[in-house]
Amino acid sequence: MVYLTKKEKALFTNRETEIAHIDKGIELLAKGYPRNYSLLGLRKTGKTLLLRKIAEDTKKAKVVFFNIENNSSPPEDFALRFVYAVFYSLDQQTAYLPSLSGLIKIKPKSKSADEIVSLFIEEYEKTKPDRLLLIQKAFELPGTLAKEQDIKLIIILDEFQAINDLNNYPEIKNILAATRISFEHTENIMWIISGSAISLMHSITSGSSSPLFELFTNINLDFFTRRNTLKLIAKTEKMYDIKTGIQIKDRIFTFTRGHPFYTFCIADRLCSITNQPTLKDLTSSIFEEVLTPNARIYDHCKYVFDTSLEKARGRSSIKRILEYLSENSLSSMIEISKATRMPISTVNISLLRLTEVDLIEKVAHQYRICDPILRFWIRNILLEGGDFERIRKSRLRQIEQEFLIAYKTDSCNQKA
Repeated sequence: MVYLTKKEKALFTNRETEIAHIDKGIELLAKGYPRNYSLLGLRKTGKTLLLRKIAEDTKKAKVVFFNIENNSSPPEDFALRFVYAVFYSLDQQTAYLPSLSGLIKIKPKSKSADEIVSLFIEEYEKTKPDRLLLIQKAFELPGTLAKEQDIKLIIILDEFQAINDLNNYPEIKNILAATRISFEHTENIMWIISGSAISLMHSITSGSSSPLFELFTNINLDFFTRRNTLKLIAKTEKMYDIKTGIQIKDRIFTFTRGHPFYTFCIADRLCSITNQPTLKDLTSSIFEEVLTPNARIYDHCKYVFDTSLEKARGRSSIKRILEYLSENSLSSMIEISKATRMPISTVNISLLRLTEVDLIEKVAHQYRICDPILRFWIRNILLEGGDFERIRKSRLRQIEQEFLIAYKTDSCNQKA
């Protein structure tokens, strides 16, 4: 299976520390002392790309790569697709077709494989298959199969927080408790889970009441440093066979704070419009990417905003708080309450919900929007009503100042 495209390989930057950490875990797995990892980071910070690189580079074990979010329902199909992914990791010569017939076709010669395929055939013939049993047997399979085949397995479960969606089915109740034993008792398997819902992922792996408490070592994926941001920009320029000045690169870093997705989108847009980029071109590129519908950064911000509000509930009060925080960074609960004219109790609940969906973060006793570009997007799209032509005509110069200077103080405090 091809995990990285030619373009992704050319652009891959940084993450040496995280790769070294997991490589150490792979060495321990080879010796029979596996360790489980949880990879945490905001959306579009490169978690999936890093996991795919690890999967592609690993030679000491078979790798199962499975996206929970794309396969979470219904439970019986989730279990079947997971088992198929396990089988497929052992024989990737056929097309990837996760179905009951596909499962039978690629089944390895193994007692545990025979048993679980027979179970699926039996349960799929029923009007109401035993969903909990299928999931439990699916998660038990890698350990049993690895022992029978005398191999090591690395199971990568991307967007792991979505596994909680299975709790919506009455037969499941607590998916983490139902599968805990598979994560706990391993000799030939290393589990790597990742998720962009950081608060929820922390509660899954570090919450004292969670069934998976203390079973995973957390690895946080931060934004790039200035040095690595400039490296990514240089790699983007190389694709176009052009070079920009250090002033432009520094301005991009100041604006994005080293967020890899934003950095690439802006550098890519800039390089695509001219062979000799100027600061004016940079301002135009930023405007087009962030405030123009259907552009990559715009669509990402809209998706994060809409899905977060849907999960957080209390849309009206939450929008008022976000509007205020988009114009006022690091504000206390009392300041927010006074400015929005909402009771402290309402503000407190809304802030908790916004924190849970990772839209805002608490610093000491103050709050701010985590993502500086999302903050700018909210300020312009919500407060300006999405009037793009008016923004373009009346605020372009102001946008330039806000984009390129607003976070100068913060960026000076970041590591070079």
